[in-house]
Amino acid sequence: LNLYIPAWNTSLKEMVLQSGFHEMERGEELYILPFENKTFDVKLPDGYTFADGNTVPDFYLSNTHRLSFSYGGDSHACEHGEQAFHDLRKMKHYRKNLDLCVLDEQKRPVAMAILWYDEAMPICELEPLGVVWWERRKGIATAILHEAANRVQLMFPKCMGMLGGNQTFYKKIGYEKKAFIPVYHWELEVHISW
Repeated sequence: LNLYIPAWNTSLKEMVLQSGFHEMERGEELYILPFENKTFDVKLPDGYTFADGNTVPDFYLSNTHRLSFSYGGDSHACEHGEQAFHDLRKMKHYRKNLDLCVLDEQKRPVAMAILWYDEAMPICELEPLGVVWWERRKGIATAILHEAANRVQLMFPKCMGMLGGNQTFYKKIGYEKKAFIPVYHWELEVHISW
């Protein structure tokens, strides 16, 4: 069992250490795109447009997610994807204006990003971000993130940044390492008796 515990939570850290967990050398680095009240430049390829949760059907998100993350080669394997995104859109902090899609020249969805924000928090969270495999390396992911950042800042001026991944892509477009969360590990050796 692995637990990720922020360094500031010393009480929980002590509790897990007393329970037999040990701190691992690895952990999770958090990368955040700082807003600093600036407007981000948004550049989509010619003919491509943005749409959001006000007009994009659940089916578009389901297919874009499937083709971005390469799962479910046939429709039967993904028969519940549309319902999953329908249900996701009922979650507490879901906002239609922060559920973005990029449409190509034929108005087909080729990228998606959903931002989540609770006004009690200093930053918003990106989950998920996906670009279909045949549209990568065109600047679409950067454009959708910059559009999302601009929208969040207009809606929630107190939001200070966007949590993203720790892949090279995020670092190249301005995400900065802001925190490291240690991981604590506990393991039980099980001896099978049969």
